[in-house]
Amino acid sequence: MERQGLRRSASRYADRNDGVHGLTVWSWPGMTAAEIVVRVKQMHPPGQNPVAHGRLRQSTAGTVRAPAQDGRAFALLKTGQDGHYTLTFPSEPTESDWERLESMFGPPEPNPAAD
Repeated sequence: MERQGLRRSASRYADRNDGVHGLTVWSWPGMTAAEIVVRVKQMHPPGQNPVAHGRLRQSTAGTVRAPAQDGRAFALLKTGQDGHYTLTFPSEPTESDWERLESMFGPPEPNPAAD
């Protein structure tokens, strides 16, 4: 997903969650992003794949939770099904937040679970 799409998603999340900006993610310890999306797809009925994006990017929970030099930090909150989390911003996202978030993930990879 491109940054503009992520901005829209975080804003929609804030509209439904008392102004808290967030992005939903999936994570299980020790699994690659490719393994995670295949697992998530298998957890859902056909036609309801929440990870159908054409490309994906990988990071770790530790990397995402690490605070910036200015002390701002993202949080990962357990939400919904097993393995489902919301990455929340410390406040309304700044341009610096978006740049830092982007730098925390590896390069785009093909998604083996894309529809």
